[in-house]
Amino acid sequence: MTREEALYYAEACDEFNPEDPDDAYTPEELRLKYPGLTEENACDWAIYGFTVQDWLTVESGMAQIAGYVEQLRAQIRFMGRLMEERQEVMDRQLESIQKISQ
Repeated sequence: MTREEALYYAEACDEFNPEDPDDAYTPEELRLKYPGLTEENACDWAIYGFTVQDWLTVESGMAQIAGYVEQLRAQIRFMGRLMEERQEVMDRQLESIQKISQ
């Protein structure tokens, strides 16, 4: 969230809850001035904020997942090579059996 966005929400919250009720906007005026914004959205937005620490936690988790994915790729390559080698051995055995049976 940028500074401007935070100021926008703070201003909207103040206007939804004016100190002087005589200066208050009507609900219709507030809907027009802040389309789609409710008092709850304007005043309680900080509850849903995403902090730098949250981002670092997400980044750390993504790095761990990336490491795990790399390990899985290495296992897939290993298993692929292993299957190819076993297939070669089986092909040689089949050739040997066919030569013997002729």
